[in-house]
Amino acid sequence: MLHPLVFCIMQTMDAEQKKSVMVSAEVHQRIVALRKGDQTYGDVVASSIQALEELVFAYGGMGTLSVELTSLGRYTIHKPIQFQLSYDIDNAVWCLKNDELALNGYGSTYQRTIECLEECVEGHVLFFTEFPDSKHTDDGLRIKSKLQEYIDFDQVLSYLNERDGES
Repeated sequence: MLHPLVFCIMQTMDAEQKKSVMVSAEVHQRIVALRKGDQTYGDVVASSIQALEELVFAYGGMGTLSVELTSLGRYTIHKPIQFQLSYDIDNAVWCLKNDELALNGYGSTYQRTIECLEECVEGHVLFFTEFPDSKHTDDGLRIKSKLQEYIDFDQVLSYLNERDGES
């Protein structure tokens, strides 16, 4: 499993030139703990990026990893959800997806991917609450039921109502 902190570090690195990186004390401690011998902080970050790139190339340009999320951006969930995380090198796009729940998030950064995933959740919740079950297919109702095992529809609707100024 790959921790999102690695992506924050990756995004601060330019392919042609290393840039200064400001990180929290916790992240700094984690990176320093990975140092071996006379490696510098930058060496550890660069080797982490290289290892990830090699993993992506090992999958033919589109690497896929399993990631367990315990929240979906601003939304808490009842239990962790497994997502497939991949990076499309050709299009420079991250993807988080769970086919069973019909959840997909795409973005040029990990944070944007999470934001897209939030929007997907919001769309599903609106779709399943605005229309009666009789208007949904059997497959749709299975997805709704599975989503309700993980997501608090009332929490999502409350946020959307607050955001959109509805009561």
